[in-house]
Amino acid sequence: GITVTDHHGRFVRVNDAFLKQTGWKSIDLIGEELTRIIPPEEFDLAWKRHQDALKEARKNFGEVRILKKDGTDMNAMVTSVMMELSNGRSFRITTVVDITDLKSIENDLRRAKEEADGANMAKSSFLANMSHELRTPLNAIIGFSEMMINGTLGVIDNKNYVEYLGDIKFSAQHLLQIINDVLDMSKIEAGKMPLDEETLHMGELLRSVSRLMVARAEE
Repeated sequence: GITVTDHHGRFVRVNDAFLKQTGWKSIDLIGEELTRIIPPEEFDLAWKRHQDALKEARKNFGEVRILKKDGTDMNAMVTSVMMELSNGRSFRITTVVDITDLKSIENDLRRAKEEADGANMAKSSFLANMSHELRTPLNAIIGFSEMMINGTLGVIDNKNYVEYLGDIKFSAQHLLQIINDVLDMSKIEAGKMPLDEETLHMGELLRSVSRLMVARAEE
């Protein structure tokens, strides 16, 4: 759509495309001030833009809300340029592109992102709380298994039992490490996880994995 307003901000011409976009008729607009198609809460902004265009006399663009004849709003991207005739009269020529559908999609995407962010925060909070709850019984399992391995209340004669207790302790420690990793993920998402670089001994890592998975592998 295209509109032409004079230096007083009155419409002097509108094209058929603009009328089709907004539902107005030429007789409704010609000679009227530009605020005829602007929501009341944006009158001041519209006049400021008009005055700025007169002063700077350069091309400008931006998003505006346009009031359609049926009372609904249309989101529009407008581009304006001032044209001065030889007799000293100035006119503002504005092209209008309807972006209402695009704005609706943008708002939907923004809401979806806010909902996703909220769900992610809830997930992180849940994981952090569950992790803390799981650490308590795991610490008990690790502590009692250590007492039994060390024979604190009496030596266990069966070597198989001692080996099983070692596996229980190792598995509990491994599970505790996983829970700590979950807590670390929550810290990472919150931007509160410092980087800790260290040398990794692959042999020890492979031995720990082998010990953890050997029973499953044999099955």
